[in-house]
Amino acid sequence: HIKEEPVAKKFFQEYGNCYALKELSDLKLSDKEKELFEKIRVKKEHCSAFEKYDENDVVSFINIVSFMLPENCHVRIDIDGKHAGYCFNYDKIMFYATLLEIALLSENETEVAKLLKLIVTMASEYELISKDSIDDFLDSAGVCLIIDEAKKKTDPYNSY
Repeated sequence: HIKEEPVAKKFFQEYGNCYALKELSDLKLSDKEKELFEKIRVKKEHCSAFEKYDENDVVSFINIVSFMLPENCHVRIDIDGKHAGYCFNYDKIMFYATLLEIALLSENETEVAKLLKLIVTMASEYELISKDSIDDFLDSAGVCLIIDEAKKKTDPYNSY
């Protein structure tokens, strides 16, 4: 197209020896240039990868192939957002655990007690520990166990 219409050169982005059509929104074109751009786009636009196949057939094929992979390569998609929630919970617990460490190093017993209670209460709300066992986790060892449990939940290979 560039040999036939030299103005078309500005429609393309070069990547080594490959060329890709730029987005129309990234170009300032006259009406005549827009017509040429559209002609080229219609001719050269990529076809949908699975337009000849039913989506259910593609999903079935992917499921069959997934059984051929090692188990640790098969990670579920976080459709319901549980994994994202577990990561958020772990991040919050680690944030407060860092503050707890600072309070411990500063020997600020009041802050230590507040942060222990906060972390353990959060762990209970995040269902990492039961509400009945809150008092059993109100020390540094308990917080370490909570951190371990929260971290386990973030492992994408675990089935939660």
